[in-house]
Amino acid sequence: MYEPFQETCNEKCNGSSTGDIPAIKDKMISEKAAIELADLFKALGDPTRIKIIYALLQKELCVHDLTEILDMG
Repeated sequence: MYEPFQETCNEKCNGSSTGDIPAIKDKMISEKAAIELADLFKALGDPTRIKIIYALLQKELCVHDLTEILDMG
C-alpha cells in the first residue's frame, strides 16, 4: 500500500551523521551531467542498440553488414 512522504525517518532508520549530508551534497553530480547520463542510458536501453554497439566494437561495419549480423531485414 502507498504511504505518503514523511518528513522524518521511521523508527527503524538509524539515519546517518548529519555532517555527511552537506559533504555528499557538495560532491553530487551536476544537473547537466545527470541529464546527459540519463540520455546515454536511454539510448543504450534498447537491446538492438546494444547489439549494434557490440558488433561495431569488433570491427567497423556498414549498415548492410549490421543487418546481416543482427538478422534484420
